[in-house]
Amino acid sequence: MTVETRLEPGPTGHCEDVILVSGHIYGVFDGGISAATAASEVFGDRTSATLAELSESAQKHVDEAIGVRSAKGLPTEGLGLAVIRIEKKGIDWVYGGKTEILIILPDGSHEHPSATKNNEARIQSGQRKLQGIRHILLFTDGLLSQSKDIPKLIENFLNGGLKTIPTKDDTAAIAISFLPPNPARVRKKKKIKGTRGAAPRPRWGQ
Repeated sequence: MTVETRLEPGPTGHCEDVILVSGHIYGVFDGGISAATAASEVFGDRTSATLAELSESAQKHVDEAIGVRSAKGLPTEGLGLAVIRIEKKGIDWVYGGKTEILIILPDGSHEHPSATKNNEARIQSGQRKLQGIRHILLFTDGLLSQSKDIPKLIENFLNGGLKTIPTKDDTAAIAISFLPPNPARVRKKKKIKGTRGAAPRPRWGQ
């Protein structure tokens, strides 16, 4: 498994998005630097809590941070997050706000968990088995063009990674790639399995 990250400022020269890579948890956060940082710190703590539970805790921290900024007359913005936890059984994910989760399959097709939105839920969660996943992309809305052309974004990524995707604002992005099986190992395993029960080799002189 390989991990690529991209964190860069927008036209103003500032980046208020945050990236988290902590153990088996990967996430991007959008919503102003104070809110995004407060949320990422919750997920960065090593804990057995579910991602949905961590999301609720993160939202409370963000509400507190927003309250402090609002009291000081500073601008506030709602939290956006896309976080996954990778385990042997598969991946757990949570999503909310102006972020995206994309799963790219070996043939270049994709699944878009964050495209299905439940307007009644601020944070949405789900699970998926690892089987068939080649890449997982997590990114804030700065990585998408105005047209939100997902197929073009995937094409750019497959041709050169995150750095080849145009941005329109400050951006936080993570690409997690799972390598295909090693053909040499597969052949070796099949060969060993096929020699069971084979007749012994004759000795010299027989």
